[in-house]
Amino acid sequence: MGNQSSAITAKPNSVVIGDETSSVLKLSAQTEYNQMNLDSQELYLMASIDAPSMKVERAPIDITCVIDISGSMSGSKLLLVIKTLKFMIDQFSSEDKLSSVTFNHETEVVANPTAMTSANKESIKNRIDRLFATNGTNLCEGLLKGISTLSKTTTSDIKSVLLFTDGEATDGITDTDKIVSAAKKAIKKSFKKNNTVNVFTFGFGEDHSGTVLNTIAKENNGQYYYIKGVDEIASAFSDCLGGLLSVAAQNLKLMVEPCDGVSIKAILTSYNKISDNEVRIGDIYAEEHKDVVLEVVIDKATEMSAQPIVNFSLSYYDVISKQLSSTEVMVTIDRVKDADCKQVNSEVVKQKLRVKTVEALDQSRTCADAGNISEALSILEIAKKELCANNNGEEYYSNVTDKLQETMNNMNTVEEYSSRGNKMMCTMWTEESYQRSCDPVNSQYSTGEKRKAFGKFKIF
Repeated sequence: MGNQSSAITAKPNSVVIGDETSSVLKLSAQTEYNQMNLDSQELYLMASIDAPSMKVERAPIDITCVIDISGSMSGSKLLLVIKTLKFMIDQFSSEDKLSSVTFNHETEVVANPTAMTSANKESIKNRIDRLFATNGTNLCEGLLKGISTLSKTTTSDIKSVLLFTDGEATDGITDTDKIVSAAKKAIKKSFKKNNTVNVFTFGFGEDHSGTVLNTIAKENNGQYYYIKGVDEIASAFSDCLGGLLSVAAQNLKLMVEPCDGVSIKAILTSYNKISDNEVRIGDIYAEEHKDVVLEVVIDKATEMSAQPIVNFSLSYYDVISKQLSSTEVMVTIDRVKDADCKQVNSEVVKQKLRVKTVEALDQSRTCADAGNISEALSILEIAKKELCANNNGEEYYSNVTDKLQETMNNMNTVEEYSSRGNKMMCTMWTEESYQRSCDPVNSQYSTGEKRKAFGKFKIF
């Protein structure tokens, strides 16, 4: 069990840290205030998870690339995707496996899961070189074929589908909810023992639906990348690959156990809440940091004390040792007669605002999708003003407000929103929801391994 001292109340920025003797991940917690009076009241607090820097050893990965070769992908887009895929192949070790599927109005398996030995790398590169673009876009069938192809290999715990497209689904199943449902069923059917499969989506240009690709990724443990032009393809690829090559742990589950006299009012997160007190976070990359904010109601106290509030427990699968692991921490707060001198924890405030920004992005996108651009802009403007009002000089605030403004600048009309604003909003939603970069260079959530991968991609 973690420390049960009231160290968390010593000063606003202090934390309680869990037992790290056998845990790869560090679990800590903070409260919004360092003390509270004896009255019944609400309180915000958060659990934070930190992954260590990358070790020399890494877990092998299995990837299936699903490539749109419809007519609109012809020319520089497909050529650069091919070039980037070939360079990506060179970064794999012989323990990694790659497969490839193409789709237009129909699907084709270009390569079944293949160990990335030197000879096999050259063979797959030659097959990829022969790709050409023609006909329509059966996105759903391509995705399903990619999932079934990936299921032919079982050597790695890290299994991912990378879907590349520049347009909306025109053939086969085209409804977003039906595509997501079909993908989930395919994963459950194909991966009965370990159905943790990440689906990453890459949308090129202005003609694809950011909402569709973001939903597919969000509902399948993955991430959406918006690629404005061909010069951004390498950046998106390297961000994705840098993450997959540095997975520290999988299947993270955070349990929240309120103590006597405490009830959970809300867990404020975009992660999957599988019960009222359990959050499924998924995987975490080396150097990543995750925060889960919650609001609790604390009963009236009869005496001054360091009161236990919540016990956080984190369980996960260590991909290097291939073992299940866990850690936990107890959070306390000082109950005092007079809390007029209480101090505010700026980190908890920042994470509360991050969550509110995510909610604003959700609400704004719903309005904009319905054609109500003025209301959508108003929601983002309010979120921006609240961030500015709380700006304490941290770079985080200027980064987020700048991105909000850039998004707003690209959604002044329904047409502009559809072509650019929607994609930018989906990208920002992803980064702020999961504290994970979509850009290895310009994102505050980038990691050393992602930047290292981008450095390699820049030279090709």
